[in-house]
Amino acid sequence: MPAAVEWARLGLTNLKEAVVGRSSRPIHPDELAELLDVAASAFERCGYAAASLSDVLAEADIPKKSFSESIGEKKDLFERVLADRLRALQEQVILPDPALLDDTTFWPTIRRVVENVDSAARRDPRTVQAGRLAHLSDAPRVPALEEMQSTLRGWLHAILERGRELDCVDAHLPVELQRSLTIAVMVEVDQWVQREEANQGDPELADELLRRLLSA
Repeated sequence: MPAAVEWARLGLTNLKEAVVGRSSRPIHPDELAELLDVAASAFERCGYAAASLSDVLAEADIPKKSFSESIGEKKDLFERVLADRLRALQEQVILPDPALLDDTTFWPTIRRVVENVDSAARRDPRTVQAGRLAHLSDAPRVPALEEMQSTLRGWLHAILERGRELDCVDAHLPVELQRSLTIAVMVEVDQWVQREEANQGDPELADELLRRLLSA
């Protein structure tokens, strides 16, 4: 290769490396929030596998190298998005202590929890996205989701045990079966609401189904 050509090639390579190096910069918190919003919409609209990371970064105006250094890969972005949405849901929906319930407050309290989820969805769209992203069939494993699911299973088990003690919940079925059925019903209601674009959460429907399923 002639020397002039080799020097030109090296010059272009060095120029490219310099440009790429300049494009890497820390992601500002406001930019990160925008990135999470853009990514959440893309995952929600397209699903995990079909969502384009390049399109997300372009829309959020985040250099690829900055993303790689600050966040990592597409699965890491999805984990951050879902963790952020789950955190928004947890901040707005407080689970009551089962031990504080009595036979007059048990079912009204369950109804308020369902209504609080519905109200959270109306106040903050991120809480709706939490459910939709959690239901994606092709999504990677997200520790924050698994942790929240474990917490909910434990709380639900305690609620059912308390309801059985108060004769508010049918004690003939095994509590583990009741817990599984309750989770299945709530998931189906949530997915139905999203498919049909019904009223957010539809607390009346959820409350009615739970009473029919569990009442003593």
